Amino acid sequence: MENKWKWNKFYERRFLLRDFLANLSSHAPLLEEIIKENPKRILEVGIGTGSMSIFLSYLGYEVIGIDNDKEILEKASELNEKMNGRAKFVYCDAFKLSEKFMKNEFDVVYSQGFFEHFSDKKINTLIKEQLIIGKTVIFSVPSNFYPKKDFGNERLLSINEWKEILKDFKVDFIMYYGTLFLGFKYLLKNLLKYPKPPLLKPCHLLIKITRKGDKI
Repeated sequence: MENKWKWNKFYERRFLLRDFLANLSSHAPLLEEIIKENPKRILEVGIGTGSMSIFLSYLGYEVIGIDNDKEILEKASELNEKMNGRAKFVYCDAFKLSEKFMKNEFDVVYSQGFFEHFSDKKINTLIKEQLIIGKTVIFSVPSNFYPKKDFGNERLLSINEWKEILKDFKVDFIMYYGTLFLGFKYLLKNLLKYPKPPLLKPCHLLIKITRKGDKI
């Protein structure tokens, strides 16, 4: 993933309690799907602030978050301590998960706002790595209805585009979630694009992938 700016700059602002709670609320469907798996061990790939892993650790799960940015890991660890979380954050290359962790070590491997920064080929490589060490992969990405590119290199894709990218995997579901009120310009541009009330937009996609038997 080639980025013009470092991720630690993107997350450098102070993270407040209201930010923590708002992030959890906006991605409740993702968290609910993780919890439905009744997991014991969970891995987050690309931790951001670390807030989701911290929350999941409150529920008694063993949660590890990995990232390849040491400053991001340091900030997430500080937040973990501040919020009395029990998550663990470790340095790891997402393309080399199988070198650090054992096969089937995790019940769920998840991410939020991670895969949209990669090419189709790299997405496939990353998912294969996750399916080696995890039984189920669940992730959220901003959809084609997301209002802007937060970091600058996001690929804001539709359900059909993601289905094409993931055609070689066993995809349990792909669905939109999250709604925001839209402005008049967006309404005019997208009125006929999606069969939902035009003043609301489903701004994220939730995707679940499992293995095809013993094969990845």
